[in-house]
Parts: sequence; structure tokens; C-alpha cells
Amino acid sequence: LYCSQRTCAHCAHGKLFVFKNTSTGQLYLHCTECEHGWDDAERWHDRASACATPSASFEPVPASWFDIEDQGWQRFASQVLQE
Repeated sequence: LYCSQRTCAHCAHGKLFVFKNTSTGQLYLHCTECEHGWDDAERWHDRASACATPSASFEPVPASWFDIEDQGWQRFASQVLQE
């Protein structure tokens, strides 16, 4: 499980984890405290750009390091909590 060093802008205390949308393959930052997320990791600090996750339309899964490298999200996955 890959974690960002950033704190959730929506709830102000949750950690942001890198998850993968299994329907689209797109990565997103996900707060496990308030269940909000960001499809655009560059906007993680913008509360208005957050959306409630997970959607009923897909099953979220933790992103693999391969997914993170493939989509250029290395700087958003600075801590490894579990592999």
C-alpha cells in the first residue's frame, strides 16, 4: 500500500493512499478516513476538486509500484506501508 506524505484537504487529518480504478486503470489519491479522493493528484490540496470514493461503478484496489511508475505518480507515493 503506497501512501502520500500529504494530509487530506477534505477532512484535514486522513492520509492519502494511491489507489487504482479497476474500470479505467486510472490512479487516484484516496483518503481512508473520509472516503474522498482526487483523480488529479496535482489538485490534492483543492478541497473543491475532491469527490466521494469509491464509486459503485468500480472496485478500488491499491496501486502497484508498476502502476505508479507507469503513470508517473512516484512523487505522490513517497511512503510504502505494505507491499
